[in-house]
Amino acid sequence: MNAFFHLTKSYLIETLRSPTALFWSLAFPLVFVVGFPYLFSGGQSERIAYIIPGVLTINLIAASFFGISLNMVTQREKGLFRQFRVTPLKKHTIISANAAHAFIVTTLSLIVQLVVAMLLFGIRIHGSWTGLILACLFGMWAFIPLGLWVGSTARDTKTAPAITNLLFFPFMFLSGAAFPLFLMPAFFQKLAYWIPATYVLELIQGAMVRTFSIRDSLGAIGILVATGAIAFILNALFFRWESQQKINLKHLVLALLALILLYGGAFLLKPQLYSLVQPG
Repeated sequence: MNAFFHLTKSYLIETLRSPTALFWSLAFPLVFVVGFPYLFSGGQSERIAYIIPGVLTINLIAASFFGISLNMVTQREKGLFRQFRVTPLKKHTIISANAAHAFIVTTLSLIVQLVVAMLLFGIRIHGSWTGLILACLFGMWAFIPLGLWVGSTARDTKTAPAITNLLFFPFMFLSGAAFPLFLMPAFFQKLAYWIPATYVLELIQGAMVRTFSIRDSLGAIGILVATGAIAFILNALFFRWESQQKINLKHLVLALLALILLYGGAFLLKPQLYSLVQPG
C-alpha cells in the first residue's frame, strides 16, 4: 500500500511540475467549455445548459484516451516500467497508481470546467449536485481503465494516437456528446447503445438539466460499472513492462467478446435514454 501511495504521489508531483501537462489537463479543456456554447447555442442560456454536459463528456473521453493512454505508453518507452520490474513493485500497483493519478487530475479538470461554465454562462444545476458527482464518478470509473487499457495495448507513441482517435471520434459523435442524440437518424440512435460515452452523457445531463434519479438511471449506471470492472481486469491481463512484449491474442479475443456481450445486452435491453427525447 505504501508503494501505491508513493508512486501516485510521484506521478502527481511530476504533473504539477510540468507546464505542458497542466496546460493539456486543465487549460485546454476550457477551449471546448467556452467554444462549443458560443458556436452552437446562439446565446440562449437554455441551449447552453444542454451543451455543457456534452462538453464535459467529451473532455472526460479525451482525458482518458489521449492523456492517460499516451502517458502509459510514454512511461513504457522511456524504460520506467522496465526499471520498476526489477523492484518489488507489482503491475497491479503501477496500474492502480496510474488510475489514482488520472482520477485526481481528471476530477480537478472537471471542477475547473464547471466553475468556468457557471461563472461565464450562469449555468445552474437543475437536477442534483449529488447526482452530478455520482455521474462524474461513474464516468471516470468506466473511462479511466479504458484509457489505461489502450495504453497497455498500444505498442508505441506512434500507434497510440491512431488507436485513441479510432475510439475517441466515434465515442464523441455517436454518443450525442457533440451533436444531440434526438436529432440523429434512427440508425445512429440505435448505435448509441453500443457507445460507453452515451451512458456518461445520460447521467451528467440528467444531473444538470433534469431531476436526477438513481432508479431511473440504474441501466446506465450498471453498464458503466460493468465496463470499468471489465476494463480493470483487462489491464491486469494486458499490462506490458516493455514494448517488445507480445500481446496474448487469446486474451484479446476474450476481452473484446466480454465488451461485445455487455453492450450487445445493452442494445437488446435498451435502457431508458432521456437524451433521445427532444427537450420540451
